Amino acid sequence: MFFKTEQEKRKAKSINILKERKVPFIELLPCIEGENETSFRTTEEVAERAICLALVAAYAEGLEKSILEEKAEEFKVQDAFTDDEKAFFAMEEIDDLTKAKFLWRYESLWVLLWALSYVETLEFPTEICDVPFAVQTVVKRGREKFISDAKLRSKAEILDEADLIYRLHWATTEARIHGDEMPADLDGDTVFERHYALNWLICYGNDDWDNVETNT
Repeated sequence: MFFKTEQEKRKAKSINILKERKVPFIELLPCIEGENETSFRTTEEVAERAICLALVAAYAEGLEKSILEEKAEEFKVQDAFTDDEKAFFAMEEIDDLTKAKFLWRYESLWVLLWALSYVETLEFPTEICDVPFAVQTVVKRGREKFISDAKLRSKAEILDEADLIYRLHWATTEARIHGDEMPADLDGDTVFERHYALNWLICYGNDDWDNVETNT
C-alpha cells in the first residue's frame, strides 16, 4: 500500500483547493518542507513584528510621525523596525511606489494576526483585509496584553497555508507574466503579501523580514 508523506498530503490538499476554485497549477511545483524540517517564529517574535507592521502601514496611510514615534515607544518597538522601515520613516518625500509597498503591509499584518489566532480564518485572497479590525486588534490591547492573549497556531496549520499560497502565487505570477486576467478573482498583491508573511513565519531561507524570498 502506498502512503503519502506529510508534505505530499499537504500538496494534494492544496491542489484540490485549486481545482475547486479553477486556479491553474502544475504538478511539478515541489512540496514545501515538512514540520520536522521547518523552523517557526516564536509567539513574541510574531507579535512584535505585527505591531511594527501595523505602525508602518498606518504611517504609509498618513499617520503623523510624532504619533508613530509615540506609539513605537508605548509598544516598546523602537528598536524592532527593520532597516527598510527605518529608511522609510526617514524619507522627506515619499514616492507613490514606496508608499504603496508599505501600505500593502496591512495584508502581511493580517497573516500574522491569523497566525496569532486573532483572525479566525484566512479567506481566499480575492480582496483586501479588514484594515480597521487589524489595527484595532493591536492598538486596543497594548503590547503586553497583545502578546499574552496571542496563541500561535499549530505548525500544521501554518504549513497548510504556506503551501497553498505558494501555489496561488505561482498562478498569479503566470497570469501577470502572460498578461492574463487573474484566475478566480485573485488579488495579486494580497497573494504576494501573504506569501511573504508566511515564508517569514516558517523561516524560509532563514531570511530576515527585509529579505524574505517568495520563489514560485
